[in-house]
Amino acid sequence: MNKLPERVTLQPNGVYIWSAPLDMEQEREGYKTGGRIWQVIAFLIFLGGIFFSVRYGSWKPLLYVTAFVIVILLITAGVVHGLENWPGERRRTYRLMDTQISTGFGKRTSLFEFKKTKTMIIGKNYIELRAKIGAFRAYIPAEDFQFVRRFIQFRIPGEAEILYE
Repeated sequence: MNKLPERVTLQPNGVYIWSAPLDMEQEREGYKTGGRIWQVIAFLIFLGGIFFSVRYGSWKPLLYVTAFVIVILLITAGVVHGLENWPGERRRTYRLMDTQISTGFGKRTSLFEFKKTKTMIIGKNYIELRAKIGAFRAYIPAEDFQFVRRFIQFRIPGEAEILYE
C-alpha cells in the first residue's frame, strides 16, 4: 500500500490529498458524548422494562430488560474506555476537490459540499465547515494551511459567516 502524504499533494486526477493527526482531546470528548447517549438509551429501555412489568404484573420483563441494559452499559463502558485510552496518535486522510472535501473510504466516507456552508470556522490547525445540518472538520498541516483556507474560502457561498478561533 502506498504511504499517504502528510503534506497537501495534488494527485494526477486533480484531487488534493493529505493525512493529518486528529485533536485527541476533541476525539475523547466525542467518545464520552457517545457513551452518555448510550447511557440515556439504556435508562429509557430500563424505564420501558418497569412499565411492562407493572402493566403485565410480572417481574420477568424487568429482569430481561435489566440484563439487556447491563450488557449495553458494559459494552459502552468498555468501548468508550478503550477508545479514550488508545495509544498513539490517530490520523485521518482528506481529499479536497473543487466542489467538496471528504475523508474516509468506502461506506465510511464522509463528505461536505462547499455550497452548503453556512459557517466556516478557522482554528489553529483546522478548518470546520458547518451547514444547516452537519459539520465537517479538517486538520491541515501548518505549511499548507493558508493554501487550503484560500481554496475552501473561494468556493463557499459569499454569505457564509467566517469565524476565527
